[in-house]
Amino acid sequence: MLTHLFFPTLSGIRVDRLWREGATVHLAVRATRRYARCPLCQRRSRRVHSHYARTLADLPCSGDRVTLHLRVRRFVCRVRSCRRKIFAERLPDVVAPFAQRTTRLADHLVRAAFDLGGEAGARHLVVEGTPVSARTLLRLVRAAPLPAAVPTWALGVDDWARRKGRSYGTILVDLDVQRVIDLLPDRTAETLATWLRGHPEVLVVTRDRAGAYAEGIRLGAPQALQVADRFHLVKNVTDALERYLTRQHVALRRATLTSESLVPSADPPEDTAPSSSREQPARRARRLARYEEVIALHAHAVTDRVIAAHVGGACVQSNAGFTMGSSPSAADGRSVPGNLHRSHRICASAGRRGATMPHGSGTNCASAASGAAIRVWRSLSPPGAERNIAIAGNPRSAAMLPLLPRCALPRGRCAGSCDDRATN
Repeated sequence: MLTHLFFPTLSGIRVDRLWREGATVHLAVRATRRYARCPLCQRRSRRVHSHYARTLADLPCSGDRVTLHLRVRRFVCRVRSCRRKIFAERLPDVVAPFAQRTTRLADHLVRAAFDLGGEAGARHLVVEGTPVSARTLLRLVRAAPLPAAVPTWALGVDDWARRKGRSYGTILVDLDVQRVIDLLPDRTAETLATWLRGHPEVLVVTRDRAGAYAEGIRLGAPQALQVADRFHLVKNVTDALERYLTRQHVALRRATLTSESLVPSADPPEDTAPSSSREQPARRARRLARYEEVIALHAHAVTDRVIAAHVGGACVQSNAGFTMGSSPSAADGRSVPGNLHRSHRICASAGRRGATMPHGSGTNCASAASGAAIRVWRSLSPPGAERNIAIAGNPRSAAMLPLLPRCALPRGRCAGSCDDRATN
């Protein structure tokens, strides 16, 4: 009963016992034939020498793993001239020699590997109840035998890359069934001619315009009709036209400009302005609205920190907008003057009022320079700032500022005896 349940199509084996451990089903299986054939001389032998057990993985049952405990017998070869004196019985329908999986499980893994690949196949098989790694599936794909070659009369020849830009070979396709039939190690004419000599049934060969393939077909299959396939023909024409138009770029550009100037346009010109210029009015409107909101908040004695948190800007920006007293809009395209611009204007005005110093003044220059520095600093300082400056007694630093002809320091504060000192 168990034998027909687990092995309905196999003969020569029997299931003696079944038991379960966790998620694994165990089967005790043994062979039922009375004899076995020697793998060398193929003679029958009935004399049993000993036996041993093999543990095999089988197809899962209802998501559970199935393990076979196969009892294998050893036989004695009775042929004196045979080199194999003792051999083990073989069950090719159940398991291959030295394998750890049954034949049907190995076929199932190969099909899953070809259909799903390595990683996806491994995930699918784990759910089925057959845990296997992706490397195992790829190894089974590489070890799978090649399909039998079918004679073909229409052959497609092209190159394929083992390593792109480094190593190339030749791929041969059966155009009648759209299937790859062979791969050649290189792209030489001799290799292709040798393959074609072994397949005289080829009557039509499609290829690209490579000279090596044309020579190989002519030598190996002189009876075959050579056809330039449509893909390479169109691609070669396209590449040649592109190279020609690239060389004639100047003439094409000149012809385009001439035709645009001669042919009037019926449609109004499209707006070709950049997106940034089209977005400027909206940005200006937003800036003006924010500026008016800041002015209104300042009028209600709201602090800068609260205004910055409300409008989403920095305190310096809100304060600067209020101090300027003018709209931040840049509709005329000019930048809004800031504090640095104002300071530069004051310094330039002070320089124009006193551009030169009197000759022979000696140390009076330092005093005059110090006075000019204090006067410019007081002009730049906001109301209420502390009127203390350390540069008043430093002639070296004062010489770096705009020089004025008169000393603005009161008596007793001058660094030297200045005849031109102003009086209080």
